[in-house]
Amino acid sequence: APAQARARPALLLGGDVGVAQFVARQAEMRSLTQWFDGADRVSVMLVNGAGGQGKTRVARQFAGIVGERDGEAQVCEAVSLSEVFAQGMAGDDEEADEDREAPAGILLMVDEADLWPRVKLLKLFGDALTLRCERVRLLLTARAAGMWWSMLRVELDLPEVSWHELRLEPLDAANMRELAEAAARSHAAAGDWPLPPPLPQQILDQLAGSPPLSVELTVLARLDASNSGRHVPESLRAAVEVILEKELRYWAR
Repeated sequence: APAQARARPALLLGGDVGVAQFVARQAEMRSLTQWFDGADRVSVMLVNGAGGQGKTRVARQFAGIVGERDGEAQVCEAVSLSEVFAQGMAGDDEEADEDREAPAGILLMVDEADLWPRVKLLKLFGDALTLRCERVRLLLTARAAGMWWSMLRVELDLPEVSWHELRLEPLDAANMRELAEAAARSHAAAGDWPLPPPLPQQILDQLAGSPPLSVELTVLARLDASNSGRHVPESLRAAVEVILEKELRYWAR
């Protein structure tokens, strides 16, 4: 609700919430589509990148696209470190009707996979390999593709599994401006604020090379400050202080 958004604007920034309109990343969406439509029965894709690059948002956006395809794939997400098996995956119901038609494919998302205990991640992968469908796709997000990723591939060195990686890089200047404009519209609507003027070019220049989250955060902080009679931040550091101060005020109350 708008009152909640104004009280805790930081909540609008979560990739799992997806408040701001999704823009740019067309090349990444094409890469994920080609991966999903590949000929391998079982395939794993790791989307990695620094914090704030939009890994969760990209994965969820792509899952939404797959989910809208007519009956082609069932989309699931493993959301708990304590629950190994994802809710609702085909084949996990022992009392399911054996005559029920299996989905043509499964897309299983695992966000922040590098934080999962490897034994649970291996169990999840092993269970996914047994699913009775034509296509199994596992979409992982992580901040890095380091030792945990290498070890996972070694421990699951199976001929029927193909492995892929997609690295998210900072947006270019044109896409950053598009994101800033989309974030302004979305966050203004969420907080029931008037639509603000475009982000000044000097601030966009300061944000060059920053992750998309920094652009959203700056837009949101300027919106909040301008509508609460406070000094409008002119830098990312000042914008962070605005959002943190609002969060501290909420918890103090």
